[in-house]
Amino acid sequence: LAAIAAGATHATHLFNAMPPLHHRKPGLAAAALNERELIAEVIPDGLHLAPETVRLAVRAKGPDGIALITDATAAVGRPDGEHTLGSHRVIVKGDLCLLPDGTIAGSMLTMNRAARNTIAFSGCSLAEAIRMATLIPAQIAGVADRKGSLEPGKDADLVLLRPDFSVAATLIEGRAVYESPLLSSRA
Repeated sequence: LAAIAAGATHATHLFNAMPPLHHRKPGLAAAALNERELIAEVIPDGLHLAPETVRLAVRAKGPDGIALITDATAAVGRPDGEHTLGSHRVIVKGDLCLLPDGTIAGSMLTMNRAARNTIAFSGCSLAEAIRMATLIPAQIAGVADRKGSLEPGKDADLVLLRPDFSVAATLIEGRAVYESPLLSSRA
């Protein structure tokens, strides 16, 4: 609570790299879930947090109290095997990015899959998941006046998703910067 009084606005990586929630010593995890002033960041990959834990966080905080994050590394999109990220050697194994000692080094999660997983794990609506993936992080970053939602006067940054949550196209400031080969082949 002292952190909130000192100006803390969000809890990074809820349940990761923090003491576990304990019924006698609730700590940061309980504060993040209980305090309305704090936005809790969650990594909904099913590995950093179990699906049930994502559901707990979303139900406790609601869609205005959760920011979806990926904790993705530069290894996203690379095949399984060893890779060098900066000065670190990592091992990509499915959806995991590991240090040689087996410690999780980050995720292989993309934001479109984070939104899809959050719906599947928590039962929230599509609109709620998109809000947690866009507007809430923009609020944390202090750019919600121009990013995070589609409104007159904002930057018109947009990712078009198919029903399976694969990316169809990306627009930045209203200009197409990516178009899926599947989308362009239908023209």
